[in-house]
Amino acid sequence: MRTGQITPWGAAEHVQRFGPEVDAVCTPSHGGLRIGEGALAALPAGFREALITPGWAEEDCEMPIATVLLHDSGHIDTDDIGGGGVEKLRETAIGIIAQFPSYEGALEALRAGAPAAHARP
Repeated sequence: MRTGQITPWGAAEHVQRFGPEVDAVCTPSHGGLRIGEGALAALPAGFREALITPGWAEEDCEMPIATVLLHDSGHIDTDDIGGGGVEKLRETAIGIIAQFPSYEGALEALRAGAPAAHARP
């Protein structure tokens, strides 16, 4: 993903690589994560199916959840995420699910940490 490419929210103004298949993108109006096919497959099916736009996680609700799950599965290369680290972001993600039960498909994996079923080889 590069600056200027089109996202569900418009042209990317800023792109930050989180991993080989994961980019954080910002546009003038919104942003989120671009998630490649291999990384997308590592997400629990119930959460993948709840994404508003397949292959993308919007910044307000989906991005915190996806970021933790992709970190746990090895698809995000850095621990410097979310301002307070992965565990703080995990708490945020669980709180989001409490408010938006459509993302409940991610809850078990978030609570488990890095489950072997979702770990990247």
